[in-house]
Amino acid sequence: MIIKTKKVYYCEFCKKHSLLPLVEHEKHCTGNINRTCRMCAEETGGINLPEMVEKWKKIAEVARKIPKPDPTYVSSCSISGEEQKEMEKLVNVKLVMDDANGCPACSLAIILLAKLAEYPIFIQFDFKKEKNDWWEQINADRNEGECYY
Repeated sequence: MIIKTKKVYYCEFCKKHSLLPLVEHEKHCTGNINRTCRMCAEETGGINLPEMVEKWKKIAEVARKIPKPDPTYVSSCSISGEEQKEMEKLVNVKLVMDDANGCPACSLAIILLAKLAEYPIFIQFDFKKEKNDWWEQINADRNEGECYY
């Protein structure tokens, strides 16, 4: 029998682990508040993520004071229509995307770090779809004006 001991490296910000060092992953991990975005850094210079996360934590704090609906019994919801509209104004994925300059990776980082995922009714974020839409738009903008003979 052969017994081998191997080093396993863990990301400080998420649950990712590997037999190889995760130095590059940690620089760009969505759980790292001081991350460098691989998607938007070249296009827009990135965003000030710590500032955005603080802003959204404050918004989430206000939203937490509004009672959440009971998902098990929708017809007698503990949240009124007016409270729901107020919540939608506060916690809205479109507002998060605007603050992240439309970047899906930065939006995901804001949602994770500000703990906005506890509002699934209002934060319905499909990262794969948003990423594909973003790259299509970036590529269309890059190809605009290029002429192939």
